[in-house]
Amino acid sequence: MKCPFCKGELTESKKNPEYMLCYACRKKFKKPQQMTADEGKQKGKRDSRLEDPEEKEKRFREEKRRRRLQKQKEQQGEETEIQDNEELQDLFEEEEGRFSRLPMILLAIAILAVAGVIVYLLW
Repeated sequence: MKCPFCKGELTESKKNPEYMLCYACRKKFKKPQQMTADEGKQKGKRDSRLEDPEEKEKRFREEKRRRRLQKQKEQQGEETEIQDNEELQDLFEEEEGRFSRLPMILLAIAILAVAGVIVYLLW
């Protein structure tokens, strides 16, 4: 086996036979594990060549359906989020309308007070 970095020869470790050592670049690599078909099934991995075509088609349809439902849920979430944003924007516009009148009223009162003081001083 060759080292992936320096392409030197890898040798088995004397202390731990699960590792391969490269003496050229002083690196340690774990040995690749060979998996048989039985081990793959035990770990939950499927061998597609051994599967029945009908099962494969059924699994494909289920996966497609699951993805479609997930996409619909995401779209509905986006729609509700957009509606929530629109409602918030409407609330802010209403509040802005109420608060924009208040400074105008205060300014008018101040102008009338100053005009009253000026008229009082001149008479």
